[in-house]
Amino acid sequence: MKEQMLNNFLPREFRREFYRYGLGRFFGDHVDWANLEAFRISESKLKPELVEVIDEEFSHFLEWVQNKSHPPVEPYEHRQFFRAPDNVNDLWISEVSLASDHIVHGIDKVNMILNGGVFSTESHRFWQYSSSTEKAQLWLLRQLSKMVHEAKGYELVIPEFLTMARNEGFQKSFMEELDTSLHHQVACLYPDLAAKNLTFFNTIMRVVPEDELVKFIKDIVAETFKAINSLEAEFNLKTVIEAVKKTFPRIDFNQRTSKIFLTFLKARSLALGVDVHDVFTRLDRLSFQIGQGWWRVTHGQWPEMLQFLTNLFNKTIKSERFWQRLDEVYSEMVASYKVKYQERAEMLEEVVGGRLRPYMLELLDKMRRVQVKDEPMVKQLISWIEKYEWMNYVDLLLDSVISTLSKSYLACFTEFYGKPDFNEISAVISKNSLAQWLHSIVVTDWPEAQPVPEGLPQFVEQLQETVLLLYSAVLGECAK
Repeated sequence: MKEQMLNNFLPREFRREFYRYGLGRFFGDHVDWANLEAFRISESKLKPELVEVIDEEFSHFLEWVQNKSHPPVEPYEHRQFFRAPDNVNDLWISEVSLASDHIVHGIDKVNMILNGGVFSTESHRFWQYSSSTEKAQLWLLRQLSKMVHEAKGYELVIPEFLTMARNEGFQKSFMEELDTSLHHQVACLYPDLAAKNLTFFNTIMRVVPEDELVKFIKDIVAETFKAINSLEAEFNLKTVIEAVKKTFPRIDFNQRTSKIFLTFLKARSLALGVDVHDVFTRLDRLSFQIGQGWWRVTHGQWPEMLQFLTNLFNKTIKSERFWQRLDEVYSEMVASYKVKYQERAEMLEEVVGGRLRPYMLELLDKMRRVQVKDEPMVKQLISWIEKYEWMNYVDLLLDSVISTLSKSYLACFTEFYGKPDFNEISAVISKNSLAQWLHSIVVTDWPEAQPVPEGLPQFVEQLQETVLLLYSAVLGECAK
């Protein structure tokens, strides 16, 4: 009977994948840290095999370059890799326009539902609106109306549920079954969860022992039946439902809809503000530079870069120091990821250890309080509903999104929140251990002073400008 309830609802394959790729991966339980930390790239079988393969392929590459360098050398012919800028621009505008129609239609129909524009349960059709276009326009409203009627039906189910749940024989049978099987089910569940050896389950089992879980389940079931049997709790429930039904029509949904629509317009402005033409012009220019550089190398027209690549192979990949430094960076990366997973486990320990047990006790307390007629907690909830203070959270969220969705805000986001700008990021990257390591392994074992290949700085600068253009084309520039 272990995990009986879970097995009834979730397919076996889904449970296995959920444990393995969900809970397990989030806390790093799928990682064999001992093997990862002990592994050394320089001592693996991969190293000599990789060096041998690269040596052979690079020799073939040099021969290929030598053969292609014999005159006559054909001039470089650029092949456009990306779409033409005008073509991409028109495609982008078309996609945004079509998406806008669907979004605006959805916002409009939801607003109609919130303002009482609900079809009857029969949802009558009319011959005047029988075309495929009109049917498509009315489909969403009909579906939303159907959902509204289904939601209203839940209120009618409450009396039937109470009648069934208040049956003395049902409650007695349920409690007897609980007393008989609960201890056994929990006793089987905990070892099964422990066998999975997942941080999530281990933490919960450590914080909530078996006996405490059994006692809590029995208490919550007992209090649930008391609440079901309580006429005062039924009165409180009806009062809350009436408060919702009375308050809902008074809410100004048009104001919130206008904010949602403004959010959509600002988001669309960001999409339309992207200079697609300039972006793809730059990308084509970059692809031209890459293609021309590769042509120059392979046709013997860029000897400096060819010598650079030769030194990179002979002085770096064949160097023992390269592999030693590679091991150092690998160990740093493993340690960094391990710390992140450990921080997640510590966060779970804090949440479960500090909040789970108080939450369980608070839930029991609320179950007891709802059984008191006109209990202050219930009155406070009704007041919160009738004054629709909950809409303040909606307004706050919408206002925050509206203020955020602007080019000026997003472009200056890093400055507003004290995060590094582009210049600071460049400085940080230059001091990064990985960047320093890449620089060191390239030049450390080069005895001769190797000049930077001609044209390489221009290529790197063009690449940087393209990346910054993609950023500023979407977000704009921060006016300081």
